[in-house]
Amino acid sequence: MDPKTLDIPIINTNRGGDITYHGPGQLVAYVIVDVEIRKEAIANHVYALEQIVIDTLIASGLDDAKRLPGFPGVWIDERKIAAVGVRVARGRSMHGFALNVSPDLKNFSAIVPCGLTNKSVTSMAAEGVPATIDFLSKQIITRVANHWTGGAFTISSENRDFVSF
Repeated sequence: MDPKTLDIPIINTNRGGDITYHGPGQLVAYVIVDVEIRKEAIANHVYALEQIVIDTLIASGLDDAKRLPGFPGVWIDERKIAAVGVRVARGRSMHGFALNVSPDLKNFSAIVPCGLTNKSVTSMAAEGVPATIDFLSKQIITRVANHWTGGAFTISSENRDFVSF
């Protein structure tokens, strides 16, 4: 299927991870922090993002959330539930992750998500776990704040949609 048949805009970016889809029903988080430009520091940053998503999913009832060796992102068995794509320039991370909460999964059928031809995608809704993006956003923000600031950050109605540490 051609992505153009779904009437979805295609935008090129400069992050790792090949092609992906962002749309309604996804929680997309760009965690922009200082990261040393060393391979292991970048790998640790990606690992931290994955762990934040894994911890959030487990707390929401998806006990099978895990890493799949050799494949970035977060997985339920062999189905990707969250994609991670990061770029580091001038010591600062860009981009982040997209967690499939309740997207229309048919939109992924027009692409090869993350360039993985033999893997499929899933969502919290498809796995039978009801959740709202608002609730999950608060969970993610709290975990990000705890990881990067030791919890020295408060979520309020004024800063929930755009958070800066």
